[in-house]
Amino acid sequence: LGLLEEGENVQFFQHYSTQASLNLGGDFALCENETRTIQPYVRGEGLTYRWSDGTTEPTLEVSAPGNYWVEVTNSFGCVLRDAVTVTGLASPPQVALPDTLIYCEGTPLTVQAPDKYLGYRWNEGAGKDSTFTVTDTGYVRLDVLNKAGCTATDSVYVGLRLPPVLDLGRDTALCPGDTLRLDAAVGEPASYLWNTGSADSSLLVVDSTGTYEVQVAVDNCVLQDAVEVLYYPKLPEPILTGSGVVCPGVVGVPYGIANREGSTYAWEVQGGAFQIPSGPDTLILVDWGASNSSASVAVQETTENGCVVEKARLPVRIQVALEPDTPRGEALVCANDSVQVYTTSFTPGSVYNWQLAEGGRILAGQGTSEVTVLWEQEGQWPLWVGESSITVDTVCDGASDTLRVAVYRDSATLDLAYVTRLGPESQGVEISIRSTNMPDTTILRLFRRPSGGPWQQVLEPGSQTGLLVDAPGLVPPVWEYESRQLNGCNQWVRSPTHTTLAMAQDTATSLATSTQLYWNPYREWPGGVVRYLLYRQLDQEPTYQLYTEIPGSDTAYLYSAGAEGFLHRFYVVAEGAVPQQRSLSLGVTATFENPLRFPTVFTPNADGFNDTYVIDNAPLYTPNSLTVVNRHGEVVFSQTDYDNTWNGGNLPEGVYYFLFESPGTNQPVKGVITLLR
Repeated sequence: LGLLEEGENVQFFQHYSTQASLNLGGDFALCENETRTIQPYVRGEGLTYRWSDGTTEPTLEVSAPGNYWVEVTNSFGCVLRDAVTVTGLASPPQVALPDTLIYCEGTPLTVQAPDKYLGYRWNEGAGKDSTFTVTDTGYVRLDVLNKAGCTATDSVYVGLRLPPVLDLGRDTALCPGDTLRLDAAVGEPASYLWNTGSADSSLLVVDSTGTYEVQVAVDNCVLQDAVEVLYYPKLPEPILTGSGVVCPGVVGVPYGIANREGSTYAWEVQGGAFQIPSGPDTLILVDWGASNSSASVAVQETTENGCVVEKARLPVRIQVALEPDTPRGEALVCANDSVQVYTTSFTPGSVYNWQLAEGGRILAGQGTSEVTVLWEQEGQWPLWVGESSITVDTVCDGASDTLRVAVYRDSATLDLAYVTRLGPESQGVEISIRSTNMPDTTILRLFRRPSGGPWQQVLEPGSQTGLLVDAPGLVPPVWEYESRQLNGCNQWVRSPTHTTLAMAQDTATSLATSTQLYWNPYREWPGGVVRYLLYRQLDQEPTYQLYTEIPGSDTAYLYSAGAEGFLHRFYVVAEGAVPQQRSLSLGVTATFENPLRFPTVFTPNADGFNDTYVIDNAPLYTPNSLTVVNRHGEVVFSQTDYDNTWNGGNLPEGVYYFLFESPGTNQPVKGVITLLR
């Protein structure tokens, strides 16, 4: 290996260990009727064995509790020994499957073993849980292993049966009042469960629309079926129209009902004879007989679905004293809808004499069963009709009850309390709507337009009044609003038009420290505008503050306080005679330069003129500082936030130099000051 000197020898020695190991495993228990082989674990060649029972085989078969040992001798004569104890006999699992089960085709069948064991094997490994789902007929075998390692086996034979037939019938539709008897019987003993909750019978009586389901259990067969049942809606009985009081012997009196598509009608007449003229069977003509107080007309309707509707019956009295129907028509008439039509039942051969008071006049139809009336005055007016009829041997007449017709003019009103911007820079507008006597059944609508432009509907809040919010934007700045709603007479009622406010400034007349502000007037309040409140916000002020009050007759203001700041924002608020009348305008911004001006000479001689060194607009440039030096560079005056009060002190006349510094200037300002006494 490169580590030996030339000529050196190496000797090798072999060492045999006598510390080989032997292990028979841990103590254990045997299952009843179990024989188990004990297998020693040992390494080596030429091994010989001697067991506690004197046998010399490599393994030992045991079937009873006890202590068992083995001695193993290897080829070197080393003897190893180990022992194991069979502690006792353990009980095997208890499994008892039924001898036979019935598998119903189409219904899953589950075989259940006790779920307390360690392992399960169904049909040579087909399942490893305590349950097994059968999918075919034949034997099902189960092997079970418990925690002691003992096993047990059992089997069950699964036979096949075909399920019985369950049929509730086809989906069906029924007439109102009909019932349907559903029968789920399958011809052999079974249990039943309906989705209605019924579980005691194969029969179920149905009387309403729905889906009806049943589950039937026979042996291991579980069957299900369902049927849809629809009930046609119940129709109201037909409304029969025609004369209820007729003259004896009158012929061809019409009676009818409204036609329902697909229906057929069967008529009955007591006290006369009838015929059906050509056309639909919804009209008959009756020839009435002699006086009869119990005559009648009846009709039975059968719908296209075969359903029989409740019979309609109209009692008829055949007598000399006629009783025409009370006039039918509007009893509440709007003055703007004063032309109205009134009718009574028509009887052939009758003459109708309509009567009304001075509140209106008949335009057409006198003598017939239908008349057109023009109502000319507001108030409550009576209307009735007389009927006369002459038959072959009888003269009949009579008068109807009175219909009292109220003619009125609708008093509903609609108004806007105000329109106002939500803020001086806001795109939103708040509108307050008020109404009186408006019906809840009509819809309130809100319209807007640019000043003088076309109207456009923007909101439809329904019948409710109150506060609404619209968002017309900032351009154009002025918008007109109005609300509209139909009153009880179906007339459109429109509110007065209200206009939003907007401010502007006249830049052509603006001066260094003043500008002309103006705004459009708010004209729509009955009492007019009492005052305008002008609000101002300067530069970095957090809020607007009331600046001044302006008479309601003015819509302009000359603002002369431009020297108080650079950026001046304004808006006005119009106020009416009542607190609810208040409208805020869009704002306007005015900008003033307010430059610094530094005098070159001042004369502090106590004559009241030019006694202090005044820098124009210096207070607007705070923070600032002013420093004055003489010609030697010595500081003779210095002040932070200069207040324009320096009077030169005791300095002699002469030329001095200043330095003014402020963040409001792009750079420090330097200059010369001449002081004269």
